[in-house]
Amino acid sequence: MTYAFLALTILVIAASAAVVITLERRRGIRRHLRRSIVIHTVDSRSLKGVLIGEFADTIELAHTEYLHGGEESLLAGTILIPRDQIAFVQVVPAATGAVA
Repeated sequence: MTYAFLALTILVIAASAAVVITLERRRGIRRHLRRSIVIHTVDSRSLKGVLIGEFADTIELAHTEYLHGGEESLLAGTILIPRDQIAFVQVVPAATGAVA
């Protein structure tokens, strides 16, 4: 009986650790919800917006601007970007104070 209890205890600890690791991995970009990010696509395009959703296959942005050259074009509505089209994501730091 003692061995069964010990085995059950070890199994519960291992399962708990697996759940914690899985949840930590899934957080991914989600920890940056409601922050400004720049998404750089595999075809060298850049989109700047506020991250409002993260799904298995897409990233959702609001208030999105298409960046090209020195110009920015505002895109209407929310934008869904397929994950397989994303090269990397840049988190934009929050603005602090006035520039002197």
